[in-house]
Amino acid sequence: MKSIFFIIILLSLFESNANAYLGLGPLIPLIGNAIVFIFFGFLAILGLFWLPAKKLLQYLKNKKKRISLVNSIFHHYIDINLT
Repeated sequence: MKSIFFIIILLSLFESNANAYLGLGPLIPLIGNAIVFIFFGFLAILGLFWLPAKKLLQYLKNKKKRISLVNSIFHHYIDINLT
């Protein structure tokens, strides 16, 4: 056991050149992952703002309908009582 440990330490002290070219192989998946990450981050931020905005627009639309309904009932009631 001591001899294996000694050999590993001895081999790690020597310097050697590793003439290797990695190329674009590892870079292409990193770029793809970055694009996917940015896309889903954008969707998450959009989702945070879209649902409240949709509910607000729906509320305002229904509010206009309710106001027009109340006004029509009110004007109809006034017309009935005046005649």
